[in-house]
Amino acid sequence: QRVGSSAHETTSFQQLYSLQEGQEEVGLQKAAGQMQLYLQEMGYGEPHTALFLLGYLLHQVGRSQRNSGYEHKPVLDKVNYSGMNWPRVIRLSNLLVDQLRQHRIFIYNERIYAAAKELLDAHAANWPLSPEENVFYILSGYAWATRAAYQTGVEKQSEAAAAEEAADMDMEVAE
Repeated sequence: QRVGSSAHETTSFQQLYSLQEGQEEVGLQKAAGQMQLYLQEMGYGEPHTALFLLGYLLHQVGRSQRNSGYEHKPVLDKVNYSGMNWPRVIRLSNLLVDQLRQHRIFIYNERIYAAAKELLDAHAANWPLSPEENVFYILSGYAWATRAAYQTGVEKQSEAAAAEEAADMDMEVAE
């Protein structure tokens, strides 16, 4: 099920693009632009995008848990992989805010949560997706964030290797 394009949907995509506006890190702006492009390429409507963003936030909490020393990411236990009905999606949304705050990363994810919440609220009275679809789109956002984090790590390694190689060449030239 795809939700047709509307003025509200276009505004939401524009908001997604500027999610990280004002942030000093160019990487965050790049990620927001890549996210918008992915959502458009996949043809995600507002409900799909809302769940995708929850999945992105799920990844942020999981990453923070992993960095805090957890062997596995306990937040992933909050997802019922068989399907999540609307009340369970709402509970997950609430839990994510709590977890983002506990891990002191809410400030970096507030705008993403606000965009997700706006889209969830817009369809709350008549949620169009099945419990299985809810989980699918949440996991889509989680997977996208995982891939984006991996690519960022690869890019940083490549930049470090290139900088090291350039330093080696400078030393050879100086000799």
